[in-house]
Amino acid sequence: MNILNFVFYPALVILFGLAAAFSFLGKNNKNALLSSNRDGRDPLVIGFGLVLLGVLVSFLDYTAARMLVGIGFTFVAFGTVILVDDYYTDRLFQPVFGVVYSVLAFLAYRAGSLGTQVYNTHALVTLVVPVAMATMLATFSALTFASADFKDRLDQQNGGWLFIVLGLAAASPSPFTVNSALIIATASLGGLLFTLGLLTAVDQKDALGALNKAKMPVYVLIAVLLLVGARLFF
Repeated sequence: MNILNFVFYPALVILFGLAAAFSFLGKNNKNALLSSNRDGRDPLVIGFGLVLLGVLVSFLDYTAARMLVGIGFTFVAFGTVILVDDYYTDRLFQPVFGVVYSVLAFLAYRAGSLGTQVYNTHALVTLVVPVAMATMLATFSALTFASADFKDRLDQQNGGWLFIVLGLAAASPSPFTVNSALIIATASLGGLLFTLGLLTAVDQKDALGALNKAKMPVYVLIAVLLLVGARLFF
């Protein structure tokens, strides 16, 4: 039962939530984020690295492990949908399927929420916000390695606002459960979607500035500090 609650259901929420978000995205924005298949390798490798680190940390600290695994699986899912050929993503990510994916993500959330639907303000402040911000910085870090073609296609300013809204919507249920793995999964998914929306909504010059490789060590350092702080205060 613990595996279902702390691994399986959070993974399903991330997977179906990400699929739903891309299904609702316009074709231009979808192509901007998914067309450079080779650019999925860096998020995928980073994601697997975080998951592996989380498994190792689980012998010492379950909460820290859940943070690493939750964020890691978010990047595994994101990297995978980029790597998959456009022929398949175009067919899997249709608006009509987006409704189905959304329902499945909600059902997975309810199944893994341990029956508690009470708003958890403490979790919002000490876990949701830092995890979402750490995911944002990790996304910046991962995409600093993206190809020039990928970065050039980010200039799709109108469609980015949809992902910003979807990111906030994905993170909003986070404080309504006592399952810390589910809190982390929804916060991480929301942070990823919000960041992708932000990068496509702002001016291309600002997006390219944010994805400067020289800033990557700073992003990583702040993300680590956020996660350490979340672990200490949650």
